[in-house]
Amino acid sequence: MTTFWIVIAIFILVSFTLIWFPFIKKSSQLQPLENIRHQANLTLFNEKLSVLEKEHRDNQIDEQEFLALKKELEITLLQDVQQAPEHAQASTSSKSPIWPLLMSFTVLAVAGVMYNKLGSYEILNQTPQLAQSHESMSQEQIFEQQLSMMQQQVNADPKDSETWFSLGHAYISLGRYTEAVKAFDQAIAVDGETAELLGPKATALFYQAGQQMTPEIQAIIDKSLALDSSDPATLLLVGMSAFFNSEYQQAINAWQKILNSERQDIDRSAVTNAISEAKKRLKGNTDEVALSHASITVEVSIAPELASQAEITDTLYLFVRTSGDKIVPIAATKLVSAQLPLTVELNQSNELGTGVSLNDVSQVDVVALLSKDGKLKPKAGDLQGRLTKVEVGSQVRLVLDTRVSK
Repeated sequence: MTTFWIVIAIFILVSFTLIWFPFIKKSSQLQPLENIRHQANLTLFNEKLSVLEKEHRDNQIDEQEFLALKKELEITLLQDVQQAPEHAQASTSSKSPIWPLLMSFTVLAVAGVMYNKLGSYEILNQTPQLAQSHESMSQEQIFEQQLSMMQQQVNADPKDSETWFSLGHAYISLGRYTEAVKAFDQAIAVDGETAELLGPKATALFYQAGQQMTPEIQAIIDKSLALDSSDPATLLLVGMSAFFNSEYQQAINAWQKILNSERQDIDRSAVTNAISEAKKRLKGNTDEVALSHASITVEVSIAPELASQAEITDTLYLFVRTSGDKIVPIAATKLVSAQLPLTVELNQSNELGTGVSLNDVSQVDVVALLSKDGKLKPKAGDLQGRLTKVEVGSQVRLVLDTRVSK
């Protein structure tokens, strides 16, 4: 009889362990994984901001472009921050203790029955922990370690939608947009199509398309807003796309919806700052209506002998500056994944605020740079072209006919 009760006690102990251990383990993993993703996003944001500040100090970019690029970084970081609490809540809500409680009562009810063979259970691998010390590691190494941890986790548990979600945002931060889309698709396959997953997926596709809105992206946005008309990530993307296209009122409307939603999981100060910046630019556009529409239309093409060196991923910078010995930038524009040849109009909406306007001069120099790495400073392999003493108000042809050698 004593042996019997010992066996029963062992059976109950083992059963309770098998029932409750996965539930407790899964709950304990969520916060560390969220901390990993948040730390990774902040690390990459700081690195990119440091690069922008250095280029600004070195006069590679002017004050206005620096502020615009910094604002884009802040909006991207804001998208990551907004989505984390929502998705974490959605994931944890499905981890209810009701199931283990019912199973525990069932085990007690049948505890008097002796089993000939106990069911086997394969313990889930523990999520690798961060190294206790990062003192000897660079920021890049730390980020790669965190990324590797998330990859190992989804390999061990392909249905871990929370980690797939975090991995998608990490890939966006690294500019690996194709992998980000795949990660969000994996999360959607587990949790279904929700606004908090569709919004980030649309964002990854938006950056993959060179910050251009496509019918596919618009369809995902429409579906997301149909599910949740105040989803922060989706509305941030809608506003960001409008902002990049100088449609500042549309950007303001989208971002204002986020503030009107009275959500508690958003950074209201960041959204408010974005709206303020859009309002400033909208006012600037309104003021320009009263000014003369001084402009220069430039048809940009590439020399036939250099055509094979242009790639769809190249970035085109087009500048207008004063002619003569004293060079002052007047206006500029940036085109990602530009298809050459193309025609661009540079007008007062492209002015850099350097104190010199297109209305103030009669002749300018026009310079074009086709950048391989998207940076403003020319590097070996980039293509250039320029025109001097161009009449303001004219239409000209500019050929990229020089390859930067060093």
